[in-house]
This record gives sequence, C-alpha cells and structure tokens, in this order.
Amino acid sequence: MKVLVINKFSFFNAFPALRKMGVEIDVFNSKIEAARFKKLWKLKLPIYQLLDIVGFHKISKSYDIIHANGAYSGGLPLIFRFPYILHCRGTDVRKNLRQPIIGNLTKIYLKHAKKVLLSTPDLYEYVNKIRKDAMYVPNPIDTDLFRPKPKKGNKIKILLCSGLKAGKGGEKILEAVKIIKREYPNIEINSSGMGIEPQNYKQKIENPHTCLIYPRREIEKFGIKMLPVVGYEKWSEIINGNDIVIGQNKPEGMKDMADGVLGMSELESMACGKPVVGYVRNGLYKEPPPILSTDKSSEIAEYVKMLIEDKRERRKLGERARRWVVKHHDSKKVAREIFDIYEKVIG
Repeated sequence: MKVLVINKFSFFNAFPALRKMGVEIDVFNSKIEAARFKKLWKLKLPIYQLLDIVGFHKISKSYDIIHANGAYSGGLPLIFRFPYILHCRGTDVRKNLRQPIIGNLTKIYLKHAKKVLLSTPDLYEYVNKIRKDAMYVPNPIDTDLFRPKPKKGNKIKILLCSGLKAGKGGEKILEAVKIIKREYPNIEINSSGMGIEPQNYKQKIENPHTCLIYPRREIEKFGIKMLPVVGYEKWSEIINGNDIVIGQNKPEGMKDMADGVLGMSELESMACGKPVVGYVRNGLYKEPPPILSTDKSSEIAEYVKMLIEDKRERRKLGERARRWVVKHHDSKKVAREIFDIYEKVIG
C-alpha cells in the first residue's frame, strides 16, 4: 500500500507505526501551506497554486491513495481524479466554510472525498450537513517520547502549554496568571513562545490562531517567561520540567476558534503525567478527559492554587491523564485505525 500524505501536520506521529504495518508513506508539502504565515502571501497565491499543481502531478501517479491534511488540500487530488481522504484539522472548516470562495471549494472537496476524517470531535458540527459519515480520529501522540520523567528540583513551576495566543483564550489565561501571581508572587510561570507578535489590534483579530495577545516583552512584564520554539524532544523535556499545566481556553468574542477541545500541547502534557487545567465542553468526548475544566479566569486560578498546595492531587490527576491519553490517543492505536480506513477505501 502506497500513500501520499499532503501536509503532514500532527499526523506524522502515526507514520512509524503505519510503516511497520507495511504502508509506504511519502509527504507532499504544499507551497500554499508553507506560505500561509508569511506576509503578503495572498498576493502570490496564483504562483503557489501553480507550483503545487505541477509538483503534485509529477509524483502522485504511483500512489494508491492520497491523504490530504487540511480541508483546503482536497483540490490537488480532485483535479487529477485520485481517490483521497480529506483530514479536517480546525479552522480549515470552522472558518473556511463561511468564506464565499474557499467555502464553496471546501464543500466540493468534502463531497468528493472517499472518506472525511476529523482531528477533533467538535468539527462534526461544521461538516455534518455535507458529510454525515465524517469520522473523528484522535490526534496521535507519541506516548513513548511524551512520558513522565523525573523533575529536577522542588520548586513548583507552571507551564502555559498553548501559549498566550488570542484565539486560544490568551486574555483569559493571563487574567488567571495575574490572580495566581498576587498570591504566589515568586512562582515560576513558563509559556510556549510559539506565535506571531501582533503589530496592531486588527492583525490580532484577523489572525487569532497565530497571533499572541501582546508582544513578548509586554507579556514578560507579568512575570511570565516566554520559551523559545523547540523540537519535539526538547518540548517533552520542558513539559516534564513543570508541575502544573494550563491549557488553551475558550476565547471570548471570537468565532471559528477551537471551543472546548484538547489541543496537541494539552495531550502531550497529559501524556507526560501532568495535571492540566483547561476547558472541555460536556458531551464532546465519549469518555471525558480527566482535566480540571472551566472557562472562567477566577476558577482557573483557584484550580491552580489547589494543585500548588496539594502534591497528592497533582500526582493522581497526572496519572489519570496519562492513562486517558494512552487509551485514546496513543500513536500506535491511532495508526491501526488509519490503516483500517485505508484498507476500506482502497477496497
């Protein structure tokens, strides 16, 4: 079985297990995807589209199936009439389906896909009118890499694993940090530094999934250390170097953002056996994830303060979190689900 993956995203965590099952996997990195976070990228969109079409046509003929990550990636296999799976990731349907041009194209890509997969359970709400057969497949986590490891030192540290992006509840999380800092002024708070520094308010509103709430220097004035962007192995070490994790939350007044689901960084933190304070909507997951859930800043702070004072509860919640991720998101288990889907699609 030969599979061409368009834009690997977090799906690459399942590659090793799929290859052990005999699946040959190659990756086609879309020029459009690589350019989306560059300045003035839309002006060069026709060039990127042409490069994608030419590049895809050269290599795609020898594959049994195309696994397109990102709902906007369905155009390439559709043009050349290749069977494809369309893997929806988030804003590619939350936001794009409401847009006049890309929205209509996305609907076409969804309709013609052999199978539609969803990386978070909330996405069914967006695609169910088009594909009632869409299937939620959990994001794969490398639970061998992301596992509990001994932490150096006794000083309690807090990690903002999703950072302080506008579209991940950054303002709300910052308010919680202010409350925590008033009671524990010397506590160390670290934040993922991933994100673009906003030049103005408009940019932050238009790109909430990539923009920080403030420039890094302003964030650091609140006693938060902004960490550099690192690779997976270093990130697992950073998570294990902290005691309590605050995950993404519901952004107020912003449409098209994740609302009540677990992101990759929360799942990786749970896999490392860390207690997570975040927000999960009731009923989205068949087995509710063991996190301390709230969408209120004051309650985030109260949960964190309880965990600071109660070492036993930190350990218990972390152990439950690890078990839940291994059960539902282990990359080997997810790879098996994907393999079964490939077999059914290929026939």
